[in-house]
Amino acid sequence: MADRDLLADFDPDELAMLRSLFRDEAHDGLEQVTARAQGPTAGSLEAILDMMRLTHTLKGAAGTVGLADVVELTHALEGALAVIRNGQRPWTPAFGDAVVEIVDGLRAHLDAHADPAAAAALAGRVRALLAPWAEGPRGRRPVRDDDSGP
Repeated sequence: MADRDLLADFDPDELAMLRSLFRDEAHDGLEQVTARAQGPTAGSLEAILDMMRLTHTLKGAAGTVGLADVVELTHALEGALAVIRNGQRPWTPAFGDAVVEIVDGLRAHLDAHADPAAAAALAGRVRALLAPWAEGPRGRRPVRDDDSGP
C-alpha cells in the first residue's frame, strides 16, 4: 500500500502513531525470530515454521501501515526460510547467523524510518544479506548440521 493511499485513510498524526505501534510490535516479533534462530531447536521444522509465521505477520502489518521496504524485506526473509522448510537448503549455523544479522538490519531499518536516506541504505544492506539465501540446491531436506539422519 502506498503512503498516499494511507494518507487518504489516516491523518498524519494517526499514521505516525500506527507506525510507532507497529515498530514496537515489530521489535518484539523480530526478537522472537532471533530467539528461534539461536535457540536449542534452531533448524527444526517447528522453529522454521514459527519464524515464517512471525515474518509473515510482520509483512502484513507493515503493509497495513504503508512500509513497503519492510514488506519486501520480510517477504524475502520468509522466502529464505521457505527454502529451508522445503528442503532445498539445509539449516546451517551460517544461515542461523545470517537470520540474526538480517533481523538486526530490519530492526535498524525500522528505527531509521524518520530518516529516509538512512532507512534506504539499511534496506539495501538487508537486501544484500538476504541475496545469498534466496535459493538453494534442489532436493535437500531440512536438517541441522548435527542431524545424522537419512
